[in-house]
Amino acid sequence: MIELNTYIREISMSTMLLDENLNNSFVSGNKIRKLKGILSVKDNLQGLLTFGAPYSSHCLATAYYGKLLQVPVKLIILTDTKVESHDYPHLKLSERLGADLIYCTKQMAYQFIEEKRKEYNTFYWIPGGGHTMEAAKQYEYLFEDLFKKNSELRSKVKHIILPFGTGTTALGIYRGLLNASCDVEVIGVSVSRNKGACEKALKELDGGVDYSQLRIIDDYAGKYEYRTEATEEARKKFFVNTGVLVDPIYNAKSIECFYRHNLKNTLIINTGGMLNNFL
Repeated sequence: MIELNTYIREISMSTMLLDENLNNSFVSGNKIRKLKGILSVKDNLQGLLTFGAPYSSHCLATAYYGKLLQVPVKLIILTDTKVESHDYPHLKLSERLGADLIYCTKQMAYQFIEEKRKEYNTFYWIPGGGHTMEAAKQYEYLFEDLFKKNSELRSKVKHIILPFGTGTTALGIYRGLLNASCDVEVIGVSVSRNKGACEKALKELDGGVDYSQLRIIDDYAGKYEYRTEATEEARKKFFVNTGVLVDPIYNAKSIECFYRHNLKNTLIINTGGMLNNFL
């Protein structure tokens, strides 16, 4: 059995799991790892400003770091329906951590965000989802190290599957594998965007990389908030098989694709968002 670290384990003869829900005892997930990279190079912070959906673990992670660093946090929440923060676990905890929630419709998002960036011009701006190269590098370093140091992992893993939001995590993983000279296919299951928008997001950060080994599945394009019968069944099956209950908004989509495509020799990345299980 492969024992790489406290986060990754073998769950069958042909499948492994890297569970980012275990990387922090309070607010976990890939956004914590990404924000650590983003904020580690910033000094004298006056505040943090970012945006996300009501389900956003990125917003919660930003609120967590604001509390940790003792700086104010403004979170722009994009929604076209009336939202009560107590109905959304990530928003509720963000407020408990002291973050100020500011609501805006999706249609007015660009103009509203620009106005808030001017209004809070002393705050450090973090793109939605932590979509920066500093964030991507956290996963680049992690996966380069994992696959350089573990020959058994290199020999067994032919696919890596994970949810694809902004694509920052997938990009970092992909770059890490390239650095480690590994012929592994990365499969990003888009949680909302179509393939073209996903590819554009990748090129915004790194347009010089050959993405031929990064496959994007956009079956859920335009279905960000949807919980289908297939995704719910996949969550239940994965829980029975592994004891891990993935969230219904992000990881349920990639787990459903994992089962539907009958993938073998696969490393599954559970990117977090576990508080959405309380929805």
